[in-house]
Amino acid sequence: MKTTPIGFWVKTASLFLFRSGRSTVVLSLMVVAAVYTLIFLSSLAVGVNDAMIRNSVSLYSGHITGFSLSPWLKTDNLFVEGVVGVLKRISIPGILTYEGNIETVTLIGVNPSAELKRTAIWKKIIAGKYLQATEQAILLSQPLAERLKVKYGDVLYFSTGFEKNNLQLKLSGIYKTGIDQLDRGIAFCPLAEIADMHKIWSATIFLNEGVEPESVIAEYRRRLADTYHFKSWKELMPDLRQLIDLEYLSMGIVTVLVFGVVSLGIACAFVIFILKNLREYGIMKAMGVTTGEMTFLIVVEVVLMNLAAT
Repeated sequence: MKTTPIGFWVKTASLFLFRSGRSTVVLSLMVVAAVYTLIFLSSLAVGVNDAMIRNSVSLYSGHITGFSLSPWLKTDNLFVEGVVGVLKRISIPGILTYEGNIETVTLIGVNPSAELKRTAIWKKIIAGKYLQATEQAILLSQPLAERLKVKYGDVLYFSTGFEKNNLQLKLSGIYKTGIDQLDRGIAFCPLAEIADMHKIWSATIFLNEGVEPESVIAEYRRRLADTYHFKSWKELMPDLRQLIDLEYLSMGIVTVLVFGVVSLGIACAFVIFILKNLREYGIMKAMGVTTGEMTFLIVVEVVLMNLAAT
């Protein structure tokens, strides 16, 4: 038995689709809408996760944190490929007092101008203003300010113990982030105020979009001493990583449900398209076309239609 060339069936399928022009257009638009919806949901999931990461790391923590760095190590040494910003910080635990009220805090010295460029703590200020390098000032969270019963302009005293040599700091501003780690037990002051009290510093490192923190950390380990420790936001913020994983899972479930509903609708439309040409298929069957060839013709029609939609 002579086999009909594949080109014949492709041409026949094209003629079927051309003759049923309106049905072909409607089905093609359905395929386009289905694929567009799935792409949109996938892009939405990626966009939401990227936004969560960007908002979290830009608030204060950065993409990578370097701990216990030597005073001989300069911030310029941490600029490798993919790094766009490095902030130097010095942390000192101590006691903050005001008119008999005492709170244990970690005072963090920062470079105000550099922090304004890279972090967003200043956007969370609810009273007063952000720090200035020329001022002997302090920035407190709202819960800490309430416990100390201070307001903008008050003078507080910081010390590393109960000794007399207190560091006098004027309250520059009060902030509220809603994040417990930043709103409790932390205060900020200009780096110059405590630079002589402690030499060991930490680095907050910001990366370009799309750069993986692990690759930068690997480069640091290759270039710098093993005594320096660097951790990415994934290690320091496991709750954010779990939230991102949950977001991917949720969007995956939604995508599967949408895909199932859309697939069922398109399948029903294809069935209607096939039934519409049932008379022609019957004539071809009477002319000797086999079941396999008829099936192949329908498959070619579906493929051509999807190609057109693509």
